[in-house]
Amino acid sequence: MIRAFVNGKIYVSFKPIKIVEAIVVANEKIIYAGESEKAQKLPKSLEEK
Repeated sequence: MIRAFVNGKIYVSFKPIKIVEAIVVANEKIIYAGESEKAQKLPKSLEEK
């Protein structure tokens, strides 16, 4: 199962601080962290393969 969590404020590191707005999770692993727009497209493109 592939899920996208978008439009958030997700802290991916603290030193130095880095915040992203989306993550994509596949098979219980984070496969993408970044922009919401790309995160929404990624699950659809992976399911087509």
